[in-house]
Amino acid sequence: MSKEKSIRRKPAVLPKDYAAWVVSLKKRIAGARQKALLSANAEQIKLYHEIGCEILDRQNRQGWDAKVIDRLSADLREAFPDMKGLSASNLKYMRFFAQECPDRTIGQQPADQLPWFHVVILITNDKPTTGLLLFKTKKKMVAEYALSGIDKPMGVAEYQLVLSLPKPLDTCLPSIEELESHLSIDLDQNKEE
Repeated sequence: MSKEKSIRRKPAVLPKDYAAWVVSLKKRIAGARQKALLSANAEQIKLYHEIGCEILDRQNRQGWDAKVIDRLSADLREAFPDMKGLSASNLKYMRFFAQECPDRTIGQQPADQLPWFHVVILITNDKPTTGLLLFKTKKKMVAEYALSGIDKPMGVAEYQLVLSLPKPLDTCLPSIEELESHLSIDLDQNKEE
């Protein structure tokens, strides 16, 4: 047994503000990680939009067919074997995204704030969406469902607020009461931290 292993260290005496400092560091680290993820996502969406625009432009100018996209996919996947998202179908989604959202917005939402999967769902789905409106008063958290299309601006006049959901949504989503209860519990836990 080496000398270093046989020596027992005394537990460190921690400063009295140590626990609060660690909590603060954890929050800053989590925040920085979240910012990095959002930044990477924004760059990915921007790149996908640019690729989609270039595919659209080249198809219009040069009369490409689907075989060129298949070949482009194979060439890009060969060059970047560890990268996902370069399939022929995803390249077609990029083209469709550029076509449907030339300014990279979906409704009034900048697309680069959404994950790519959500962008694809939103640009390819013709069904109306269900939104959740949350607001906080001094005493409680309030939740309401809003049923409308995503392409409309947010405003009370544009949305129908409902307290009970129509079928089949009533069995798929939690009730307003369940949401408010869960959010109140989360709110109370955040106050304690």
